[in-house]
Amino acid sequence: MTTNPHGMTDKMWAFCRIYVKQGFVNATGAYRDSYPKCKSDRGAESAASRLLRNGKVGKYLAEVQARASEDVQLDAAYVLEGLRKEAEREGEGSTQSARVRALELLGKHQGMFTDKRADEHGGEPSEGMTPERVATLWEQVQRIKTVEELEKVLVAAAKKQQKEKP
Repeated sequence: MTTNPHGMTDKMWAFCRIYVKQGFVNATGAYRDSYPKCKSDRGAESAASRLLRNGKVGKYLAEVQARASEDVQLDAAYVLEGLRKEAEREGEGSTQSARVRALELLGKHQGMFTDKRADEHGGEPSEGMTPERVATLWEQVQRIKTVEELEKVLVAAAKKQQKEKP
């Protein structure tokens, strides 16, 4: 009975590798694949459950899940950075619609485009947001080339709306 660097038996290690490869689902299937002598579904289910509670197996799987979680956050940062670069891109290969879309996605990520009044009152438009006002804001957004410019336009619009409230 050899062990791997994590102190598990070869079969426990095989179970872990299969279970991780399957996306942390179907422990019973992972058990059956790593312990081929197990014939009954009930036995495989019970044994897989015990293996998941095993200290060495549990510790290893928790480490793998933590690393996967970090990778997801790195991916989110990568996407946000790519959107920022696209929003600021100028020249060859750059389009206005791509910049506006990137700015829109960045704004949504920051929660800039939520209308709290609409959420509270079932979708009613915010007071003061007339079609003319929306058209004016849209024209300003189309001329924007950087995230900083977008922030300035949005802050100015919010201040104007606050002043107009009774």
